[in-house]
Amino acid sequence: MKIIYEPVSFELKNEKAIIELLKNDFRNSFIAATAQYKSLLADLPHKNKGVILGCRVSAVKKFKGDSIVFVGDGVFHALMLKKEFRDRKVFILNPFNLNVKEVFEEDVRKFDFREAVSLDYLKRAVKVGIILSSKSGQFSLDNALRIKEKLENDGKKVYLFLFDNVNPDEFMNFKGIDCLVNTACPRIGMDDYKKFPVPVVNANIIL
Repeated sequence: MKIIYEPVSFELKNEKAIIELLKNDFRNSFIAATAQYKSLLADLPHKNKGVILGCRVSAVKKFKGDSIVFVGDGVFHALMLKKEFRDRKVFILNPFNLNVKEVFEEDVRKFDFREAVSLDYLKRAVKVGIILSSKSGQFSLDNALRIKEKLENDGKKVYLFLFDNVNPDEFMNFKGIDCLVNTACPRIGMDDYKKFPVPVVNANIIL
């Protein structure tokens, strides 16, 4: 069976209002968005704009201005932008309610602290689950097996969990797991970590 992956495109009822807001308040900013909002980017008059693919923020690297606006409803991509471009102002524009929020250095420090706490949980864990996703671009069996070997060498019992869509509620059925390592989209460990019954560590910080 051949599987074809196509990005989902959102039709925004308030697209005109979004464009006006960006034109008036962020005329000289870089406007970033995921592929779902590619049509919105195409309609913007801004010269500096681009699509962020997964965790890669390379579209922004050549921009020399002092502010970046991420159009979306999560903090994952905006945090990635702030971590990469510490000297720029980074804003999140929620396309559904038009709320604008700045991402500060303090937000990055809080995230780094939470990562450190989760990593400490992992070090003390006895049973660890490794999350894999079969989605295109997210499946990372090699990384999962490397982490499994590393953790087993540290004396831990390790279990692999393969999903299409990662569902945090599924882990309620697996009592005794002390910590999870996420090898799928890092957004799971940044935006969705509160939905899991145990701490979640993104694979990139332990590889």
